[in-house]
Amino acid sequence: MPHIHLLDRAQVDPSLSKLLDGPMENVIRGLAYQPARLNAWLKFYSPLIWEDGALEVELKELVRLQIAAYYDCDVCQSVRNPMVEARGLTEDKVECVARPGLLGSERLSDRERTALSFSWKMTVDHESLGPADFEKLRAHFNEEQIVELGWLASAFIGFGRLTRGFDLLEL
Repeated sequence: MPHIHLLDRAQVDPSLSKLLDGPMENVIRGLAYQPARLNAWLKFYSPLIWEDGALEVELKELVRLQIAAYYDCDVCQSVRNPMVEARGLTEDKVECVARPGLLGSERLSDRERTALSFSWKMTVDHESLGPADFEKLRAHFNEEQIVELGWLASAFIGFGRLTRGFDLLEL
């Protein structure tokens, strides 16, 4: 049961109501007490995860699903960016990120393993990140891509902590 009272559907700002008929309904109803802030978050968050940027959406999706698995968010793990399936992201790769022990799998490229190792460390042991971690990243990514990877990980980690802490993920 959520730790805060969910807004009644009728109380949700009309700008957010289109998001109520989906798996994120409780999240929206819980965070819609501040519709301007939630809309600003979505304006930042949506292109970060749903569109190509410095990083391609396939890699972004793997990072998102890895962190969703860490937070055991069934809702987040069940949602997929439709672009990634069209581009060939397989459930085999998704399985690798949902189970950290499989990060060494040959199903992932060296580039994907490097990004996922970094995002995993950001998730579970960010204080141990150091120069060696960034040198590993630079073998596959430029500075702009590394910064985007940091934004991704921090956005997913923060959102996971917020929704888990408020217990908004149970439907």
